[in-house]
Amino acid sequence: MKFAKLMLVQIVMILISLPTANAGTNDEQQVYQQVQIATDSILAILVDREQSKSVKSDAIFSIANELIDFDLMAKLSIGGSAWKELNPKQKTEYLRLFIERIRSLYLKTMFAYSEQEIIVEKAEQYKPTRIAVSTFIVENNDKIELLYKFYPKEKDQWRAYDIRVDGVSIVQTQRSQFKEMLNACTIDDFLEKIRQSNELIKK
Repeated sequence: MKFAKLMLVQIVMILISLPTANAGTNDEQQVYQQVQIATDSILAILVDREQSKSVKSDAIFSIANELIDFDLMAKLSIGGSAWKELNPKQKTEYLRLFIERIRSLYLKTMFAYSEQEIIVEKAEQYKPTRIAVSTFIVENNDKIELLYKFYPKEKDQWRAYDIRVDGVSIVQTQRSQFKEMLNACTIDDFLEKIRQSNELIKK
């Protein structure tokens, strides 16, 4: 379990006008089922001994892509002011690098799975247009909470825009690190630093 916790903590440490709708009980059930189905599907892929790691990686990230709004997560992580300063080419490159980064970290964490129990506990509306889903990775008496925070991207389509690992927000951690980097270098240098960091994560 210590290894699994280390991998999740590494995600937090390495990661440097929304639509309106009325949420309700049906939405909570929908989002809960969405996370449960995604979790079950990913676990089924992980324990499949017949598929290659490459095939598994693509399948797992395809599922994650239906669960998480990576573009919004990227924009929230850099912050609105910094995002506006990027030109169209830089925005495209930043989004590509951010998603590549999240993909590598997400898959590294998933492949660290060693048959721990994963429990999707509950979905709870905490704001009119926000739902949080509590998921726990459990081994013996130790457990790690992954709290997925959802918003209504479109009608009847909810997507996670942030994940809290034992109370620590990936978006907030990333934004703090990105702000520090952007204050110390140009945007092009900032993108190059992310590019170099991504290469290290892949190893």
